[in-house]
Amino acid sequence: MPDRTIARPKGRSHARYLSTFLALVLAGCASHGSHTNSQAALPEWERAHVAAVAAYQAGNYTQSAEHARLAHQAVVATLGPQTDEAAGVLSMLAAAELANGRHAEAAEGFEASLRILRAVDEPQARDITGALNNLGELYRQQDELDRALPYFEEAHATSEAAFGATAIESARTRASLAMIRHQLGHLDQAQRDYATALELMDVAGAAPGDKARVRANQADLLARMGDTAAARAALEDVLAIEEAHLPADHPNLAYTLNSLAVVADAQKQHAEALTFYERALAIRRATLPPEHPALAVILGNMAGTYADMGNTSEARARYVEAIRILRSGSGSGSGGGGGGGNQHPDLQAYEAGLRALD
Repeated sequence: MPDRTIARPKGRSHARYLSTFLALVLAGCASHGSHTNSQAALPEWERAHVAAVAAYQAGNYTQSAEHARLAHQAVVATLGPQTDEAAGVLSMLAAAELANGRHAEAAEGFEASLRILRAVDEPQARDITGALNNLGELYRQQDELDRALPYFEEAHATSEAAFGATAIESARTRASLAMIRHQLGHLDQAQRDYATALELMDVAGAAPGDKARVRANQADLLARMGDTAAARAALEDVLAIEEAHLPADHPNLAYTLNSLAVVADAQKQHAEALTFYERALAIRRATLPPEHPALAVILGNMAGTYADMGNTSEARARYVEAIRILRSGSGSGSGGGGGGGNQHPDLQAYEAGLRALD
């Protein structure tokens, strides 16, 4: 984890699981931006891709990956593997794999997508921007922040050059750039970037959910800067917006609930923090694979809270489960299903927390 600037409860983890904008738009997709084509009239690969996007947006990442695999098989058979359409489907599949904690598969898909897009004639700026942003997010989630930063910077520069500095696309890439600067500890610059991104999104009429994700990340920054009261108020507003616009078990709610719990812990409101953690954990258990590292994050956070409350038996049980997940294939630094790789950045902290209970 990046160094923190406030006295946050020891071992609580949030920033690595901030939410960014993954690009789900497919280059050349006839259904994108059109309301005249029925799904039945679309090619097989495109119908599967539309289903993959819908499942992703609903928070059903396993189903999204299944549809995206079918879409990729069909688009390769129909149009060929080195087309912008194939690149878009690969990016969709990689986004679903990343959400499922399968980092190795996500890396392979995102990198292949970017290679294809760079090689095709006249690639769309939106697709290049999306591919760059997605690779940045992949490395950010693996705590490789210095490796992630150049991708976010290039994505934002590409977006501004293609669409202009005030376009909604540029507002989104600025929000992602704010997030990586936030994690790197460049807090003043990150705060300016968040404020600019939100202002531009307001002008462009961005969806409430899009703005809510940026505000939630900004709230974490406020907490890092010591203003837990403002962070708490912002997160409560975000949660109300998300509850009004998302299903009750949508994974985005778990991000906000975990953030609220971390802030409540910082305010010494441990019982309330546990209520938030329990709800976030229930959502993640219902929507994510059982060995997903995001489950371990909440379990580790809960363990720290129980330890602060003097309940060592409950703390021990949650540290043990968190450590088991992070030692599994899905919890490794390179992600689930891909085998080996670097150790998950939170593993040592949880092992130390467990030893401290003895």
